[in-house]
Amino acid sequence: MVNTGYLLAKAKYLSNDLANAEILLKLCLDKEETIAEAYLLMAQIHIYKNHYEEAGRYLDTGLSFNFKVREHPLYHLIKAKLQKKSNQIEQSVITLRKAVELPAFQDTVINKRDKLDDEADVIMEEATSRWSGKAEEQQLMLMDADLKLMRNDIDGALKVLSSVSPTQSNYQIARIKMAQIYLEEKKDKRQFAICYKQIIERNPSPAAYILLGNAYMSIQEPAKAIEVYETALKNNPKNDELAEKIGQAYVQCHLYNRAVNYYEAALKSGHKSRIRQRLAELLVQLGNYERCEKVLRQGLESNSNSYEVATMSNHVSYWMLLSKLHFEKGDWLEAAEDLTRAKDLQKLLISKSPSELSNLAEEKKFAAKICCQLAELHWNRRDGNKAIEFYKEAIALNNTDIKTMTSLATIYLSMNKFDACNTQCQLVLNIDKQNDDATLVRHHISLLNF
Repeated sequence: MVNTGYLLAKAKYLSNDLANAEILLKLCLDKEETIAEAYLLMAQIHIYKNHYEEAGRYLDTGLSFNFKVREHPLYHLIKAKLQKKSNQIEQSVITLRKAVELPAFQDTVINKRDKLDDEADVIMEEATSRWSGKAEEQQLMLMDADLKLMRNDIDGALKVLSSVSPTQSNYQIARIKMAQIYLEEKKDKRQFAICYKQIIERNPSPAAYILLGNAYMSIQEPAKAIEVYETALKNNPKNDELAEKIGQAYVQCHLYNRAVNYYEAALKSGHKSRIRQRLAELLVQLGNYERCEKVLRQGLESNSNSYEVATMSNHVSYWMLLSKLHFEKGDWLEAAEDLTRAKDLQKLLISKSPSELSNLAEEKKFAAKICCQLAELHWNRRDGNKAIEFYKEAIALNNTDIKTMTSLATIYLSMNKFDACNTQCQLVLNIDKQNDDATLVRHHISLLNF
């Protein structure tokens, strides 16, 4: 069954489910650590994830267990990619030529598809028989459909997926996969929508209606999407996500006034933070600054002394939108003050107990983002010292953000602060040795000092 695990992992990889492919490969290698092909596939996954050192380690481990792996074209393809990444361009080309010259290369091109198809059928039948009547059988049906898609057997994949009954736990996933096949492979929008309607027939939940509405939006039928969302909202009047979706659908239909009126009505009926933000964003887009400012000020005045995380987070967003509004109006000073209030409030938020925050790291990154916006605002006014101050504050909050670090280095360079610039570039290169921006800036400094 180790081969089964490897093949299923490969199916997951080909369907872009890298996380589960990696889990299956680890289980496979735990049972039998000498399967060279598994190491090659693991190396491919890590290349896809840009984990090149890890990919190299798996390639070397696979080779150590079985030197015949060098006869596989895939080994040379992976090796060539790693060499290219490490700037060994000539060696990469040589490695690719070796792959083409391998006798296995022609065999792979001609025979691999037929051999894989036969092997896949045998192993899938064996696995289905073994897990018949168990929870794993439903997962195998989905994998079987994926394998048929890999072989371009579109009707075969649809037949497998359509056999999943409404009483089975994977019914919704199967219908979503069917919808995707109808749209992408058969270009059949009608059947695409029917698949989502069938999900609602089984489970008329707000989530199912949102799926159908989103499906209509994806095929450029916002009017039908609005109808679906509104039907769901009648049964779930307190659902903010549905209310937000309806407004977005009106915008996509270019019915901007209806969208504004809808959002305002939704605000009065109890839908708050997300609706207020969408309304403000739309009003800025439409250039209705006075109305937008009124909406945002009302949001800031409500619960103005609240220290609840959700309220503080909403107020940060409102201050940022006010900053954007004032910037659009040409009021630079007001825009900077609004953004500073957003920054101070976000920093107050991240000072809370970690138990109150769902993701402290992301909140700190958001605070750093606001600092960067302030830095850009001041740098546009050629206030270099202020820009440096805010970029430093951003780096203190997120000390691995290369873009911020290189921006700071660029300002140092513009202000002829070469030592500070060089130090900043080195910090970047400590994180990313191949960083082009930092390398070019240092080269520029060396020319100036020549």
